[in-house]
Amino acid sequence: VYLQCHVVETNAYEILLGRPFFALTTCIMNTHSHQDETITITDPNSHKRLTLPTYSRGEVRYTHYAAKVSKDTATEAQEQVEGFRPASI
Repeated sequence: VYLQCHVVETNAYEILLGRPFFALTTCIMNTHSHQDETITITDPNSHKRLTLPTYSRGEVRYTHYAAKVSKDTATEAQEQVEGFRPASI
């Protein structure tokens, strides 16, 4: 997925995703118990899905664990992806 990015030096967020991104990637936001949230995006070309955890401001965000990656809903695999940690689902 190619994205248009704007660099802003001082902001209250790391990434701001807009409606075009949500529409293109068929983005799904899931709220789980304990106020955990995940974002699932789908690559429009390969149809692979990636589930990303979200974090409250001030929490540790970067470890060397994986987000869920799947080719379709039936097959999901844990792969190592630097910069993400598994969501506590």
